[in-house]
Amino acid sequence: MSAIKKTVRAADAVIAALEECGRKPKTIAPYRRTYRALIAHLENSGAERAPAEDDCLGFLNEAAGTSLPSLFAASDSNKAREMRRPLALLVRMPSDGEVDVTADADLVPWRCPKRFVAAYDGYMADCVRRGNAPANMRAKRDAVRAF
Repeated sequence: MSAIKKTVRAADAVIAALEECGRKPKTIAPYRRTYRALIAHLENSGAERAPAEDDCLGFLNEAAGTSLPSLFAASDSNKAREMRRPLALLVRMPSDGEVDVTADADLVPWRCPKRFVAAYDGYMADCVRRGNAPANMRAKRDAVRAF
């Protein structure tokens, strides 16, 4: 199977997984755009293998006009941030084609500084006790982590 066909198949699997878990078309649209652009890039470059992380990084840097050192590095570019997760899911997809699109969206694992672990854990536990919705929990978690 050609590199392009493998990439199309993998991209289709990600899109199907997103649809299956109830993501809205507006949420899926950036994935479709990223995958269409990646496939066009592969066709133009004559790729002979499915894209690995370094291939996706090169594509991302070229398409977003960035020079990120890693596919998982933080970026100020909106376009890079939009393209990063679809590419990461594609790269991390196991050979069986199963992909967990419900997993935490963090591309770079966050580590709480040791001196704040108790406060962070206590705050998050308190949010659970108050019955915060999952989306609210994610928003609060992301705000604390950004701080």
